[in-house]
Amino acid sequence: MATLSKEEVEGYLMKVDLRSPLEESLNLAVSNMTYNPTAFFSGHFAAKKRAADIGIIPQMVGPCDGLMPQPVEGSRYTLVLVEYNIPGHESGVGGADKCKNGHRTDSIPIANGVIKTNNYCFPIKYIPDNKAAYDAFVKVSKAVDGIIVRINPGQLTPADQEHFDGLMRQSIKLGIPVWSSPDVQIKMGAKDALCKIAHLNCGLPDTLAYYTPEEFKAGFY
Repeated sequence: MATLSKEEVEGYLMKVDLRSPLEESLNLAVSNMTYNPTAFFSGHFAAKKRAADIGIIPQMVGPCDGLMPQPVEGSRYTLVLVEYNIPGHESGVGGADKCKNGHRTDSIPIANGVIKTNNYCFPIKYIPDNKAAYDAFVKVSKAVDGIIVRINPGQLTPADQEHFDGLMRQSIKLGIPVWSSPDVQIKMGAKDALCKIAHLNCGLPDTLAYYTPEEFKAGFY
């Protein structure tokens, strides 16, 4: 290998950010207390490359405290877990359903559950008002093997929800599983599902839902 001059090294370091990815990987290695740093770094940078290959950009990724290291080798599937943070929400973390790190309580555990099966799972944010992030999401939604949606109904504006649902339906047409799909959300929303199973042994017969003021007045009073 040729010996580089001081000027060549300094010029290279001015153009390429080596510190950020190295610091990130070192911090993760320490926080995970790895005793096999070579394998850890290999898996870490392989996962970073995989994320970049499917179109994930830094703007789509928030803090992922508690996320397990992605698989080192032998991964068969790549999934994304999609969340949405409400801009300017009074909670300061993107919604009343979010923890301090901006994720829903169960999002990181769900992603870890996928990782434990030796498959990739990248938590990402849907950001409709950022063109670069939106365009990247469109690419990602067609490049993965599965999409886990963790967006509460009603958090997106009606227009943004329509666009998001359209993207999910396109993914489904490509054979990419989406949990849960827009149509399942519409037909079996969490609260409505309790009403639909009220007549079963696992349900309660007095579980009701009111969709208009008139229904509420007639059924509740």
